[in-house]
Amino acid sequence: MYLDQNNIAYTSSNFNAHKLDVDKSLAKNRIRFAGLSTSKSQIITCGEVPTVSNIRLKYPIFIKPKDRGGGLGISPDSIVHNFEDLCAQVAFISKR
Repeated sequence: MYLDQNNIAYTSSNFNAHKLDVDKSLAKNRIRFAGLSTSKSQIITCGEVPTVSNIRLKYPIFIKPKDRGGGLGISPDSIVHNFEDLCAQVAFISKR
């Protein structure tokens, strides 16, 4: 933000692009607002215990932190194929 405000050139993404990178729900909303299609998503908040009935997505599901960019929080366990693995990955991310 400082660099933009002071017309200083740089080679990384600007502040607004960074905000979209670290806030997945904001990015999804911007994509939809632009009329583009995007995959279905669902947010499970820290402390929320998922139940079979409140998961609206079909497996396999890619689980990632809502507020991390650059691949942080992504691992081979991020792709889950059943409810038990989903719960384990959500608990793992919530603890981190």
